[in-house]
Amino acid sequence: MPTQSFSAQITFVPVADLAASAQFYETVLLLRLEVDQGNVRIYRVAAGGYLGLCQSDSPLGADERLILTLVTDDVDDWHQRLVTQGVSVDGTPRLNERYQIYHFFARDPDSYRLEIQRFLHPFPAHAPTLSL
Repeated sequence: MPTQSFSAQITFVPVADLAASAQFYETVLLLRLEVDQGNVRIYRVAAGGYLGLCQSDSPLGADERLILTLVTDDVDDWHQRLVTQGVSVDGTPRLNERYQIYHFFARDPDSYRLEIQRFLHPFPAHAPTLSL
């Protein structure tokens, strides 16, 4: 049995236009680029959590199974920011009583679903906001 836990988590997603996706994640979502490998860019999302964008060599189909959820206390501010920058959103932030969250969905340049949410109940892994 392993004696050490994992030190980080990276989710890699293929993208059709790495430059357009990089611009979105860097200037709209304000994620910090940690590693640039040319056709792969890895961004820090939170302490120990990363998103990797990989330039795809073939056409991509939208996959509704993937949702990139970003947890924040500032859901309304993020909604305003995304709308102001012309990002497609599914409406205004709203309460989801079933899961006790306040959230909305948006789409990135490759039509991946992004969820911006705040937990309305204690979330064990939710640490104080980290300054990136």
